[in-house]
Amino acid sequence: MHLGNTTSNRVESAHWRLKNMLQTSFGDLCKSWDAVNMMLKNQICIIQSSFQKTIKDVEHGYNSQFFQNLHHCVSRKCMKLIDKQLERVKIVGINKTKCGCAIRTTHGLPCACELAKLQIYGNVIPLDSIHDFWKQLSIAHELEDEESLSDYDFSEELEEMKAYMKTHDIISQRIFKAKVREVVFPHTTSILAPPEKVRTKGAGKKKKEFDTPRDPSYWEYVDASQESAKARQPSQLSQRSARQQSQSSQHSFKTQFPTYIRLYIEDIVDVVADGNCGFRAIAALLGWTEESWALVRSQLDKEIGLHKDVYSNVFDDNVESVHNSLKISKLGAQGKDKWMSLPDLGYVIATLYNIILVSLSRNLNITLFPLNKSPSKETFVHSLLTIGFVNENHWVQIKLKSDCPLPPTSQK
Repeated sequence: MHLGNTTSNRVESAHWRLKNMLQTSFGDLCKSWDAVNMMLKNQICIIQSSFQKTIKDVEHGYNSQFFQNLHHCVSRKCMKLIDKQLERVKIVGINKTKCGCAIRTTHGLPCACELAKLQIYGNVIPLDSIHDFWKQLSIAHELEDEESLSDYDFSEELEEMKAYMKTHDIISQRIFKAKVREVVFPHTTSILAPPEKVRTKGAGKKKKEFDTPRDPSYWEYVDASQESAKARQPSQLSQRSARQQSQSSQHSFKTQFPTYIRLYIEDIVDVVADGNCGFRAIAALLGWTEESWALVRSQLDKEIGLHKDVYSNVFDDNVESVHNSLKISKLGAQGKDKWMSLPDLGYVIATLYNIILVSLSRNLNITLFPLNKSPSKETFVHSLLTIGFVNENHWVQIKLKSDCPLPPTSQK
């Protein structure tokens, strides 16, 4: 029984992700330890998020009574595998020879012939037929032995739950009680699948009894070939227009920088504009992906917290507002108070990642160095990062030529 783990791809992908976190083969144990710790924390957050979705929500496709014993008890991957077996029931039926029962042997899940028998007798999928691997919806430590399960006491939690409910209004209490009943009495839920699929859109089509197609004329063949040729042209035009649009946007960005620096700009790469564009640009220039912007925010927040006394002298006693701009309550688009601001955050970025940060814009062009160390000689090729502020509301990545002059340093 391999439970779906048939290759070493997970190990290889984890190794690749770790190398991206480390950035270089040169470094001490402390930096490597922090990178491994950050990668594991991200993976744990993703796993816990998937577990919470399984516990709280039920996908619409599995909302039927046949799956009711599995709701909030097994993973979504388990549901999808069982659903694939249900599609085979129409072909296999209860014939074990045709079924093969492979998924019962390899994954510990009911196969197509087992599901067919359950449907024939009008039974639901029993939870005992699922392997314990698919019921594991928590990464917390388990109890050491089964005998201690009988001594597990919920009395304190129940009393706190009662006190919590009393502090809310009657509507909140009803909602909370309904959620508890779904967990404790899953068979009493009022949600049932419709008896048959109801067509809600469009009128029914009547099949014509006598429909004899005629042989098209020659001109109809010619028109059809011309229309198909025209239909193929938009794809080429769309690709060409996309390239032209990208070039025009780069040109519009370049015109917003000082004239003396435009000759030295080799390329401009745009990022998603959602209020996190500055952190997206930094993540991409560090060799990560744009989607690592949340990790950049987290690392900058940690850096300010650890060295608040150092940055308080740089930020002119404005360290709290800079620190708060890194804290977000949700993923997605952010307000203006959560944007990346320079030069304040520029010093933190340069110091944390040990790089030289160049910022270009219409009004402010500066070069920022680390506060307490010099860029590493081993990674000098990657130690100069350049970003640009355009349209007064957006950050982009910039690649400068090797002989480019640098703007002056900040006056702070």
